[in-house]
Amino acid sequence: MLPAQHVVWKCLLVVVFALALGGSWALPAEAQQMEDVVYLKDGSIIRGTIIEQRPGESILIQTRDGNVFRYTMDRIERITKEQISTPAIGPKKKSPALAWFLSFLIPGGGQAYNGQWGKAGLDFAGAVIFASLMQTGVDDCVNNDECDNYTWGVVGYLAVWIASQIDAGISASKINRELAGSLALEIRPRLLALPHSSGMKPQPRIGLSLARLRF
Repeated sequence: MLPAQHVVWKCLLVVVFALALGGSWALPAEAQQMEDVVYLKDGSIIRGTIIEQRPGESILIQTRDGNVFRYTMDRIERITKEQISTPAIGPKKKSPALAWFLSFLIPGGGQAYNGQWGKAGLDFAGAVIFASLMQTGVDDCVNNDECDNYTWGVVGYLAVWIASQIDAGISASKINRELAGSLALEIRPRLLALPHSSGMKPQPRIGLSLARLRF
């Protein structure tokens, strides 16, 4: 049987670890890289690395694609060093089905996949708490016929597990909408009024939709 204080400390460590991952996930910025830039008098701009320079005569520059060019000084307007421009890497689209599946395996797994580390830590910590409560409740239920802890542990774990799955799919769909995706799989609970005829009078009935495609 796990003591209650051990369960609390374990959950606190899980939450701190998840928050640390979320806070330190962004890699430190790399040092600014510079490159040689040659401005020619005819308006051309050559970027790369100067590998040879003859003062007052010419330079030899190697471009990024490996080509090497020589220019005489009478063709050059100026030579400078500038920061290398790199395209920004934006967020990627998420798969709602994969987000749901990861949360199906481990509560909080889909939230981690979506980059929502705070939610992931809370869901995983909640799952650990209720799983530990189930474990302590097994001994109480067998030895003392007191099954309250076990019951609450089962109910709580199932609630966290199901809520994590639903939230993972919804959040992934929301991320895709924010990225202006043309096609997205939305996973969300939705009540539908379905026509149903019984006898002479049509009677509506209620259905539940969990997924749909949005164009």
